[in-house]
Amino acid sequence: MYIKAVSSLLLISFLTACATKPLPVGIGTEVSAQFTPPAKGAVIVILPAISAFREFEVGEEPITAMLNQELISAGYKTYLYPKSDLVKFWETETAPLGKRMGPQAGQDYPELKTRLNAKLALKLVKDFPNSLVLSQVIVPREAELSGSYARWDGRKSMQPTSSKMHSDDNLRGSTQAISLELIALDVNGNQQFKTFGGLLLPYKMNILATKADTNEDALEVKSEFSGLLLRYKPDALSAKAEMREDMFKNAMEYGDGVKIALNPLLPNTKK
Repeated sequence: MYIKAVSSLLLISFLTACATKPLPVGIGTEVSAQFTPPAKGAVIVILPAISAFREFEVGEEPITAMLNQELISAGYKTYLYPKSDLVKFWETETAPLGKRMGPQAGQDYPELKTRLNAKLALKLVKDFPNSLVLSQVIVPREAELSGSYARWDGRKSMQPTSSKMHSDDNLRGSTQAISLELIALDVNGNQQFKTFGGLLLPYKMNILATKADTNEDALEVKSEFSGLLLRYKPDALSAKAEMREDMFKNAMEYGDGVKIALNPLLPNTKK
């Protein structure tokens, strides 16, 4: 699955900034009322990271490595389930359906994903009793833009640009973001929590030129693949969104998102 090219986008210029309420931490987060973190020293089984889009695959290894590091630092033992085994498990389980599918298909078939996650968890806990199984997916999310910052899933991050923004430039609307979806399953295959932690913004804004001032009403433009949605006035700057080449190169950029996703398990790591 590929992200479609993002067409021309718009950057707003206002004299005053508009205040924006921060988004709730991890919209869609669910934590079971009965969930209690395993005792330190217990084994946490980490399924390999799966990317909802191929452009995000570059983040699979660093995200898994950081997740593993955070759990070990907190006193847990970990077992990294091989990706080849996960792919084989999915293909075997979906073959009777008439189409062999890999774990990426879970984004298009959420009920199938839930069922297979539970079945795999039951299989794995036979070797690791009293453990917890973590399923991780790198997913696209929508971030709210205000000023030069985007807010989503517990994160606030400056929108990357290829040129310097002026103090009175104000982005307004929403933009594409990337988050970590983390699902924890217990020894019975029951979901204990589902969280989202904001990782990074995959696009940078390439500011092109200034449009002529007019008194026309505000307009709205949306890219075909939610790359950027901006409500703007015709005196805005013209801009283009470009996929970043440095995604997941800086652990300090995406590290907080991993900690946010782990918050039900490691509550002291959330900032």
